[in-house]
Amino acid sequence: MQQDLKELYTKIGLVVLVIAIIQGVVLFSGVGQPAVNIGNTQANPDSGTPPLRCQPPVVLGRAGEVVAFAASGGTGAYQWSAPGGTPETGSGTVFATQYASDVPRTQKITVSSGTGQTYQQSSCIVTF
Repeated sequence: MQQDLKELYTKIGLVVLVIAIIQGVVLFSGVGQPAVNIGNTQANPDSGTPPLRCQPPVVLGRAGEVVAFAASGGTGAYQWSAPGGTPETGSGTVFATQYASDVPRTQKITVSSGTGQTYQQSSCIVTF
C-alpha cells in the first residue's frame, strides 16, 4: 500500500512538472529543499521585445565542474548573476560558472535583459 502511494505521488509530480513546463514555468525541489519557481519577468507586451529565456532550465552541478547556460530573446544584451559561483557575474549570450562545493542545494542563475519597458529577467537552476 505504501509503495503504491509513493508511485502515485511520483506520477502526480511528473504530471504537474510537465504541465508547468508547457506553461513556461518550472518548479524544482531538491531533497530537503523548498520548491524554486523558475520563471520569467516579461517586458511590457507592447514593447515588441521577445520573451527572455535561460536554457537549460535545470542543470546537475558538481564541485569544480563548469556549468553553462545560454540566453535568447529579450533585447539581445544579457547580464548574468550566479551568486557563489566563479565568476559571479558576466555578460553575453553564453555564461559559464562553477561552484567549489557540492553540498546538497539549489543555486539560482539569473539572466536579465533590457531597461525600463523592455526589462526582463529569467532564471535557471543548478542543483547539487
